[in-house]
Amino acid sequence: MARALHLHHHHPRAVEVVVSLWLSLLLWSALFWAGGLLALFADLQLGVAAFAPLWLQVIGLVLSVLGLVLVALSAHWLLRLGGSQASSWFGHSDTLVQEGVYGLVRHPMYLGFIALAYGYGLLLNSVTFTVAVATLVALALSWKAHREDRQLVERHGKRFHAYRERTRGFLPVRRRSP
Repeated sequence: MARALHLHHHHPRAVEVVVSLWLSLLLWSALFWAGGLLALFADLQLGVAAFAPLWLQVIGLVLSVLGLVLVALSAHWLLRLGGSQASSWFGHSDTLVQEGVYGLVRHPMYLGFIALAYGYGLLLNSVTFTVAVATLVALALSWKAHREDRQLVERHGKRFHAYRERTRGFLPVRRRSP
């Protein structure tokens, strides 16, 4: 309790941010469970229910865990540095987070949610969830990332251009310098 009061005293919006992150994770969890149940029902109705080998479900579990870890690390770096990448949580900030997982990719939280979606589909052994729902999640988050990049160009200009030149949006591969 004392730590929460200390955090709230030094970072007035920190408590709001933590609550917002938890609510966001709860919403995503609810969507995944509901989507998973609907997808399994759809698989049975469409006759595409398949029983994947255990190794494919293990890959799904690994992808899901890696996705959750990436989401948590992304939230940690944004909270720690107050980055403008999370403008809906932090308000307008002059900080462009480029450290930690943001040094590998520009949108690690979205990448984590995409990995989680595909992993969950494989883990559920659901063709519908893996193909339809996870792909819709990937497309929606790719669109959101593109929109966010435009806002960051407006806010940070040359600093963001330099960051974008050396860091890919979703693939953790460094760009080559000319």
